[in-house]
Amino acid sequence: MMTKADYRSFVYLKYQIILKNMTRFSIVIFLFLIASCRCGNKPTYLLTLSSQKYFSEFLDGSYWVFENVANANDVDTLTLVNRSDVTNFGYTEKPCDGSYTQQVNYMLISKKTNDTLTVTVHTNANIDLYNMNGKYDSLNLSCELELNKKDETFSVNTYFHDTLNIYKTYSINNQSYEDVVRMTFVQFRPAFPQLAPTYLYAKNVGLIGFTVFEEYTNANKTYQLKSYSIVK
Repeated sequence: MMTKADYRSFVYLKYQIILKNMTRFSIVIFLFLIASCRCGNKPTYLLTLSSQKYFSEFLDGSYWVFENVANANDVDTLTLVNRSDVTNFGYTEKPCDGSYTQQVNYMLISKKTNDTLTVTVHTNANIDLYNMNGKYDSLNLSCELELNKKDETFSVNTYFHDTLNIYKTYSINNQSYEDVVRMTFVQFRPAFPQLAPTYLYAKNVGLIGFTVFEEYTNANKTYQLKSYSIVK
């Protein structure tokens, strides 16, 4: 039979075991919290300065006024709305082994037609990727540009005979723009490269012109920037 002294010893021993387990558990929780802090949502991979200046430094309320080259009365304004900065996390088998990446999303809304162009700018370890898609009036716009992070230069898919030109200065409507990228996507019109869609972007301004094939007229339609206002 267990004496009172034995019972006290037994209770004391159980207490010590419980206390030791609680201490270990507390240490595990503490280390987990430290790891969580280390794995906080600060991006590991950020958009390059070049990508920001071409595509993502513009805030809500920025707008671009475009004019139809064939009809000076056909003028429309694209306004930037719903801009958001997102931090993505690429999960792996172990916590904290993934990578955080920066992404910027926004929409360009047509004042005349209320059509919407959706824009996404995101990054990874090696490239920044710009993507614009949507319907504008009677045109289907789709543009994707890659920028190499190592030297901050734009890349082009030569396999599909796409062409990329860089201009130190480029004039539109008597306005001169600097560091302009002109991308022509021959892959969308391989049999008729003269009808391939073309997009122009200027540093610190964004989209300054585009030429896209219009189905019902069976011809290209070109819009050029007339004026703009950038909110940063």
